[in-house]
Amino acid sequence: QTRVRLIRSFLLFHEGEPFDRAKIEETERNLRLFSFLKSVSINVSSPHDEVVDVVVVTEDEFTSAVTGDFSNDGGKFVYDADYSQMDLFGSGSSLFFYFDHRVERRTNTVEYVNPRVFGPYWNLDLQLAKNSDGGEKRVEISRPLFSYTTPWTMDALADQLVQTERTYARGEVTSLYRQRHRALALSRSHTLHHEEARSTAIVAGIDFFDDHFTHLPGHTQDLLPVERRFRYVDVGFDSTGFRQRKLDYVTDSREEDFNLGTSLSVHAAVAPNAWRFRGSASTAWDLGARTFALGQISASSRGTSRH
Repeated sequence: QTRVRLIRSFLLFHEGEPFDRAKIEETERNLRLFSFLKSVSINVSSPHDEVVDVVVVTEDEFTSAVTGDFSNDGGKFVYDADYSQMDLFGSGSSLFFYFDHRVERRTNTVEYVNPRVFGPYWNLDLQLAKNSDGGEKRVEISRPLFSYTTPWTMDALADQLVQTERTYARGEVTSLYRQRHRALALSRSHTLHHEEARSTAIVAGIDFFDDHFTHLPGHTQDLLPVERRFRYVDVGFDSTGFRQRKLDYVTDSREEDFNLGTSLSVHAAVAPNAWRFRGSASTAWDLGARTFALGQISASSRGTSRH
């Protein structure tokens, strides 16, 4: 059962503060993002004695789940299975186990997710994978845009991957080699202006990654990809619109929130030997009381200079 103090820690309002309807609705949407909560509702009383009473009601979901898929691939038995334990000991954390056994690779992964590692809305995602041909270690810490009043956001990612890769031609393996991938990304935003309908921010960060390729025994003549080593410095502008719609039984048997606001994101990055541009825009159109259309367009381009 989810602990009461966990729910309280994610409330964007507190006793004694001026009443803010937008923060009530934002809190309800944020709590609904937890997959271990089946339903969330926040009820507000009529004003009395210059105060209002706010009641937060949540219903817990069944927190253990097992899924699996078994099939035959070219005469070989393959399968994948997942086990998830959400809301670990009522703390809001989740533990996942993934088993993916395919013809080319067998992967066993454990993942730990904590939504309040340094406090509410500080997300931690740890992932450790042991593969038949290598493995991966990945850690990400993020603080998202959880309210229109959020003054800043951040994201930090470190990833290290080792595995055997293949190059194909006409369905046949032409090259077999070892790949070592390392990545480090840091970004932080600063809100320039915010209101109930929109938040605009500038973003700055770094994006470093390396891809190193080596020959495998018995494949010393195989062609290797060109090694990649980039050190990007990224700056951007994000404008996020807020126009929320709550519907039930859309993609799951629970209430879901859809943001129909217009958003825009433009980012440019430079490195000693490369440049990169990314942009996206999204909006929505109402087609009825329970019908809407979502539209998004995105573009990206990059280039390198070799001497």
